[in-house]
Amino acid sequence: SIYPNPFQNTLHFSKVEIDSEIQAYNLNGQLLLSEKVDKEQFELSTNSLKSGIYFVKVKNELFKVIKD
Repeated sequence: SIYPNPFQNTLHFSKVEIDSEIQAYNLNGQLLLSEKVDKEQFELSTNSLKSGIYFVKVKNELFKVIKD
């Protein structure tokens, strides 16, 4: 799962498969962040993202998230 949503500077992931990749895209489908997971409880720093709506892909799942 991904939390919190909306988020500010960090997205938290729980029960993520180790070695999977987390990718964040803007509404235009442009890849903005990509991180390889190294533990089941994972944190993604989103300091470089502006406020807005993003899509986060984890393996074959896509999540809509909002940055305050």
